[in-house]
Amino acid sequence: MSQYSLYIAALSLLVSSITLYLTQFQRPKISFHPGSTFGFCHTKAGFELYAPITFVNSSQRTGIVHKCAVLISFPGDQSKSQYIEWTEFNNYDYSNKKYYRETFAGPFATAAKSSEHRIVLFGWKQAHVLFAPGTYRITFYIWTSDSGKPNIVSPHNGELSDQSAADLSKFRSENKPSIRYFSIDQQIESNKTLTRHEVQTLLGTGST
Repeated sequence: MSQYSLYIAALSLLVSSITLYLTQFQRPKISFHPGSTFGFCHTKAGFELYAPITFVNSSQRTGIVHKCAVLISFPGDQSKSQYIEWTEFNNYDYSNKKYYRETFAGPFATAAKSSEHRIVLFGWKQAHVLFAPGTYRITFYIWTSDSGKPNIVSPHNGELSDQSAADLSKFRSENKPSIRYFSIDQQIESNKTLTRHEVQTLLGTGST
């Protein structure tokens, strides 16, 4: 066998080995991407958090999202936090302007090289809480395997305005389950007029 033929055979073996590893032995690689806007709502038993979330599987193997939980730390008191495991997967009815339950939350598969989007409802049912204005620390924990500890930890900050906090307090006293939204990890106001200097400073010189 010629040297050239040996090179070709070795290259083919290498490609076959890599393909075999990626399709059969590589662990699924799932990443977590929350949306930019969440919703808080009072309920009779406590409160609900509505969070749009996308799970991306960048590997060649099907993966499973086993569980998702959130830890919410309220402004002014970081000593205690509310730990809530996912409760429901929701959809939004635009004609009636309200969320409705699609199914109870539970493990789901993410196919190879694909993504899954969910509106996840986290329901707190232990006691009523007061939504104060300020910065909330919202940390997500995601299990992509059967391990006891989460495989992904994703911390974020959300700012609840004075007006939204006042609205939630009013809705609670009226026993009215209305939602107020807030942005997470916001660096620029979502609706803002920018000067040319601000465009260059905030978005980069190539944005003009």
